[in-house]
Amino acid sequence: MKLAQNSIDRLIAGVEAAGRDFIAGNDEFTFNLALVEDGVPVLCLVHAPALAAGYGNR
Repeated sequence: MKLAQNSIDRLIAGVEAAGRDFIAGNDEFTFNLALVEDGVPVLCLVHAPALAAGYGNR
């Protein structure tokens, strides 16, 4: 995926796959979010519902 220059992009990954795993009863999935500004990641979040844990970096 190529990101536009001079822009703010939001990336959300794994929502579709996580939904399928949730419906199937599989608890081994995460939700992954990122904020990218001018092609540079400035924030990321990972949430693992089965572990009731979340991780982030800024």
